[in-house]
Amino acid sequence: MNWTMLICRKLSRRIWKQNSPNWENAEEIKRHFHAASSQLQDGEINVLDSLKQVHTSLQNGVRYLPSSESLVDRLQSTLIELKDLSAEVEQVADSVMMDEERG
Repeated sequence: MNWTMLICRKLSRRIWKQNSPNWENAEEIKRHFHAASSQLQDGEINVLDSLKQVHTSLQNGVRYLPSSESLVDRLQSTLIELKDLSAEVEQVADSVMMDEERG
């Protein structure tokens, strides 16, 4: 597992546990987390689609250099982790309630 992704995942969980649903800056939190999720998986240009293209290129190259198969495997693991991270980021953004929503 990629250590960077593991650290990000644990950090997001720790932040979530440390804060109550009554955050004063809920609107800003939602905006930033939705923006992060969008950059990862939405829009014409996003990280996941770009990495999928890199993955395809590497897979094609491995046909000529089989010893580099581990690179494809590592990138595949990273893609899985980033998809999971993106879903968690979106989940955090969706779970933050603004004042008018708490009502």
